[in-house]
Amino acid sequence: MVSHRDHLLGRFVKPRLKRYLRIWGAERRRDFKVMEESLHTCIYDIQKHDTSPDKKLAALNRYKAKLVRLQARQTEYLRLDTFERDVIVGEETTLYHLIKSKKRREARMIRRTQDQRGSITEDPTEIAQIFVAHVKDKYSSIDVSDSCVVEMLNAIRPNTKPSYAAYLEQPITA
Repeated sequence: MVSHRDHLLGRFVKPRLKRYLRIWGAERRRDFKVMEESLHTCIYDIQKHDTSPDKKLAALNRYKAKLVRLQARQTEYLRLDTFERDVIVGEETTLYHLIKSKKRREARMIRRTQDQRGSITEDPTEIAQIFVAHVKDKYSSIDVSDSCVVEMLNAIRPNTKPSYAAYLEQPITA
């Protein structure tokens, strides 16, 4: 069974993360298009320029290599959830990578959760409330009375050697 935390993350955090990734992807595609158009413009300008064929060929090869690297980087993000050991050097993103990333995404999707009373819910709002309650409960401060601290110190002192007792009495920041 999937834990409360995983259920809550799927309903509360993942939609916001997906939205951010969509915005990031749109900006990335726009930037790549501008850079690609710029490189194509440079290639056309080199072809029109009156220089020696050797210099022209060297410059064209340089810009062609930049264009190929840019186009390879466009599909690089599709393999973010692929382990490095699964990627072959020089491998391009394929349909296999797309299917594998989609299956991983579906496997991580949290569709329901169970609260502390044992009731199961699929409502995103309730899942978020259960998550918040769980985090508050897990990370809230623990109230300790002064009498308990004194009692604990009295129990520790008789059982420790005198050299350790002096060490334990030192402030923590020392």
